[in-house]
Amino acid sequence: VFADQQQAIRTEGTGFFDTKGFPLGDYAHAVSERSKGNWSIPSNLRNSQGRSTVIFYIEKNGRVLDARIVTSSGSSSLDLAALSSVLGSDPLPPLPPGFPGNHVGAKFVFAYNERQ
Repeated sequence: VFADQQQAIRTEGTGFFDTKGFPLGDYAHAVSERSKGNWSIPSNLRNSQGRSTVIFYIEKNGRVLDARIVTSSGSSSLDLAALSSVLGSDPLPPLPPGFPGNHVGAKFVFAYNERQ
C-alpha cells in the first residue's frame, strides 16, 4: 500500500495513509473518526485481546476499495469487527481537491485490550 513509508502519516495511533507528499492531516483525521464510530466489539468478546490490521484504498470520490485483513487478531469475530468498521464507513468523504492520483492507500490497526 505504501510506496514510501516516509510519506505516511499516523493519526491517533490507529491509521496510516500513503499521502504521496500531500497534506492529508484533516482528511485522515476525519476518516479515522468515521471508522472509529463504526467500530463495534462483539459483547461476548469485550475481554479478548488481539490486534487486527486492515488495508484498503479510498478513491477520489470517497469509495472504499479492496478492504481486507492483512494481520489477524487470531479471532475471526474480532477481525470481522475491524473490517466492518472500514466497510461500514463507505462512502467516505471525497479526497481533497488537488490530491495527486486516483486513490489513497490506508492501513488501520485495531487493538483489542492490549496491555501496556
